[in-house]
Parts: sequence; C-alpha cells; structure tokens
Amino acid sequence: MSARGDSPRVGRLLAALGLWLAVAPGADAAEASKAEVRFFPGSGGRFEVAALEGEEGARLARLAEEAWLVWRGPLGLPDRWPAGITVRLTPTEAWDFAEPAWRVSAEATGLVSVWIRGDGEAGAGRERRWAAALAEAALTRLAISQGVGVAVRTVPDWLVAGAAEAALIEERPALGDAWRQAAARPDGAAGLEAILKWRGAQTADGDNPNWVGAFGVWRWLGAGPGRAEAWPRFVAALLAGEAPGMALTRVYGPGLARPEKTELELAWRTALAGWAREQATPLFGAEESRHQLERLARVVLTPTDGGVEEVVELGALKAAEARGFPAAEREERARWLTANFPRMHPFYRNAAGSLGRCWQAQGRGDEAAREAAVQEWRADFAAGLELERGSAAALDGR
Repeated sequence: MSARGDSPRVGRLLAALGLWLAVAPGADAAEASKAEVRFFPGSGGRFEVAALEGEEGARLARLAEEAWLVWRGPLGLPDRWPAGITVRLTPTEAWDFAEPAWRVSAEATGLVSVWIRGDGEAGAGRERRWAAALAEAALTRLAISQGVGVAVRTVPDWLVAGAAEAALIEERPALGDAWRQAAARPDGAAGLEAILKWRGAQTADGDNPNWVGAFGVWRWLGAGPGRAEAWPRFVAALLAGEAPGMALTRVYGPGLARPEKTELELAWRTALAGWAREQATPLFGAEESRHQLERLARVVLTPTDGGVEEVVELGALKAAEARGFPAAEREERARWLTANFPRMHPFYRNAAGSLGRCWQAQGRGDEAAREAAVQEWRADFAAGLELERGSAAALDGR
C-alpha cells in the first residue's frame, strides 16, 4: 500500500499510525499532528509493531515476540529476517479495508506488512484475532523466503488458526483446557476435509468447529513419530498452492496415504479424541517458577520527562503511583498468574499467591493490605529460593 494518489481515508490511516508520508492534497494532515504513535521495542528482524501510545500496542508487541518463539520450530522461522514484518495496529475509525479484522500485504522484495484492526475488549478473543493476523504475516514471509511467487502463494486459514491457538495456549495454558473441552464435544471440531478447505478465520472465534479442528490438525500432523521431517514439507507445499489432500498423501507417505477418505477421517478423529483426553499441562520446574515470578514482579518505568529508566517492584508502588501503564501491566500479569497458578512449583506456590494478593490490594487502593502482602511476597519468595537451593544441594550431594 503506497501513498501515491491516496484518498483522504488512506491519509487518515497513515496519520493514525504515525506513518505520514507524502500524501496527496486533500488528506487530513491535522489528524497526523494529533497522533501519539510509537514503534514498540522488540527483537529486530521479527515483528515490528507501530501503534498509538497505550496498553494495546504494548500488549501486541509482547504477544508478537512470544508468538515468534513458539512458531520458530514448527514453521521453521529464522531467528530474525534481514527486514522485520511491520505490524500496524489501526484505530477502528481509520479502518476502511474490505477485510474485517486484518490485512496482509507483501512486496516482491520480501517486505511484509500487516494491518490489524485495533478494536475489541482485552482478552482471549482479541488476542486470538491478533495472533491469527501475525501468523498469516509470518507464513506469507516464509512463503516468499521459499521462492513462492504471488500467483500461486496460498496461506490456508486452518494453518493460520492452528498457529494462533498454539501461541495463545503456550502463554495461557488454561486455554488448552478450554480447547480440550471443545474438542471433546460431539460436534466440537469439524471434519478433516472441511478444515483443510476452510475459509473464514477472520470472523471465527475459539468455539468455531473449524478453528477448534485447526489446532487439532496442527498438532496431529506436526507431532509424533515420523512427522518431524514431513511437517515442514507439508507446510511448504500448502504455501506453494498445492491442494491440501494431495499434499497430505504425498508428503506423509504410507502412514496417512489412505486410499479412502473415510479411513483418513477415522484416523483424524481417533487422534483428536486422544488430544481431547490429555491431562492438564504439568508443573513448571522450581527454576522456571522462580524466573516467571521474577519477571512478573518487576516493571520498567520511564519518567515522563525522559529521564533514566528504573526497574521497580510493581507491587511496591502505592495505588496512586500504579495508574496508567503500571495498572495495565498489573492486570495483564495478574491474568497470566491466575491462569498459570496451578502450574507453579510447590516451592513457589505461596509466593505466587502473596504476589497476587499484593496486586489485588493495590487495585483496591488498600495500602495497609498491600504493604502486608508485599512483605509476605518477599518472605515467601525467599523461602521458595531457600527450598530450591536446599533441594539442589541435596541432589548434588547424593
């Protein structure tokens, strides 16, 4: 999408993203001067997020970084591209694309951009849509790197949905439980043929049978003995426009080259039933629990006057200090802690609880309860660290 001869609505879109270029006369330049836009920091050469200042852009940047790490193995993404994928979180009032939720564009040089509509309540639904947009952009960039021309390039919706759900479940294991419950319902997941031909990811939600099935197919074809080499070749074939049924039987060989569609469907349903019966995700180890709590407890604050950044305990801030960005960070981290509390190692379970109580008191403005919870948090974390070190010493001395 370029700025030459743009209509006023394109000028408004670019202005809202802080990407005001040489826009044609008649564009509303006044809006550009009002926009407070920034590029949110991330790992260069991955996703580079541009958005209006605020919680949404910061959250999208974190999700993009985490999703890249999840997709590196299954999709064969590099550590970084020479030029990153530009992600533009676009205000609703500036959205005028035909697509309802996101648009991906690509140049022959390999430059890929994705526009994401920035509306919706915070939560799994919004992030599912964001993750799907990021996945389509990453798959488009992957296809270009594999030399797939625009005339045949195809990014299947089920692959986009499967990748999105994989990223979300990695971050929020409770969503894995929700997926298993949906998959266990009689009509919770669509049939294999319907999933592979599905179009509609931009308007689907996590309960859509095709979406539920998409993550199941992602796991089915990407895991298990003999799948490690077949999966990337299957993905490459799909991106190059090969019919999914032909690619499936050609790439996976005797294991899935079923002569009858009914046999292949039975194999899919059997695998899906197995995934749906899986037990909950196991506990974090003691070291991982400690690292997660350390990450959650600290926040980096930048003074509004441009001073030096400062690392502080989020819970140590008084309620009056924990407004705006700190409050948004607290709520985001509290959601993660709530979802992952059952996974915390027993050494650090008490610390996780007291950290959560600290944030709850802060949110209520109860300073006495917050101060008490902060002290409990520090004592519980120290106790967990002592238990971890003592356990490690005992094992080393065996």
